[in-house]
Amino acid sequence: MSFFLLLHLPDSIIRKIIHGFELLQLLEFSLLSNRARLLVRSLNLTAQFFVFIRKDEICVSISGGRWSPEFSFYKNQGVSDDMVQREHQIDLPRPKFADVTICDQTNKLYKEEYELKNWVDHLLSIFNSSRIQELYLVTDRYDFKSLAKVFDRVEIFEGPRELRSAEDFEGFWNVSITSDTIYIDEFVYEGKEEKFHKTLMRNYKHVAFFNPISLSLDDLLMINSSETTFFYASFSTQKVLNRFLKHWIKGSNPRLEAIVFNCNFEQKFEMDQLLKGIDYKIVPPDREKRFSRLERGALEYYTLEGGIDIKRCDGTFATLNINGTEHSASIGMYVWQY
Repeated sequence: MSFFLLLHLPDSIIRKIIHGFELLQLLEFSLLSNRARLLVRSLNLTAQFFVFIRKDEICVSISGGRWSPEFSFYKNQGVSDDMVQREHQIDLPRPKFADVTICDQTNKLYKEEYELKNWVDHLLSIFNSSRIQELYLVTDRYDFKSLAKVFDRVEIFEGPRELRSAEDFEGFWNVSITSDTIYIDEFVYEGKEEKFHKTLMRNYKHVAFFNPISLSLDDLLMINSSETTFFYASFSTQKVLNRFLKHWIKGSNPRLEAIVFNCNFEQKFEMDQLLKGIDYKIVPPDREKRFSRLERGALEYYTLEGGIDIKRCDGTFATLNINGTEHSASIGMYVWQY
């Protein structure tokens, strides 16, 4: 029986028939019409979506249930001939087809009128997903504005290796606007302070900076994410962090739940200077506190032994976990209620 003849049957009968389909058949059937898409959706398939944007393709990897298909767009489609220079790009071209790989077998799916966004929304729909779990942008080949339109529901966004121009950062900022978590590998800070500050002020669940960056007190006071990690932070003096802690005690950064610095100092690191003028309590190592932390979109639990407690004006506590050497330190600050 052809797929088109199936659509003449009642929905209840169609569901029974397509329930026995292999995934490729389900995908082909879902592309026939909106009704067919909704019938496949009614099978309650569920999956997680991971997107990899590479130089020569955009790959949508789907993980869940019996199947883990991978969709590839633009690879071997002569896209480089169709796309104009990057500074003049307006939109991503319409894919000629989608390559879908299931169990090491690759087939082509066609839907001539589908733009890339139509493909992405269609796949999210039939797998009953509202968002893409993770998006990895490893190239700056594609126009950021186009990407922002296509991938407008992303939980975790990992930016490209380098953001060299103000235009790059503007585009990155727009693509990540709906994300809960962003990871920024590397960007040139000079000339993009305003965009950097806007990123700090967004209410992400977690933002992580993997590149070396020099931080000021103003930078720290702008942080509005629940969790922030700086893997290579540098400060002119410990006074910057000292003043930040004092501001937090007085009520700054109200959304802060955790912040971690792997940092370098121009001067010798001294614990007394970091905590100067702060009322604190050294906690014995036999006290254990359990915290949760967002890692790749999932909550991970860990135990903090001992540390240094400080108290906020509203009664909220934070435990500092500090490991220092001569000119560097790993400093974690974890907020909790008594």
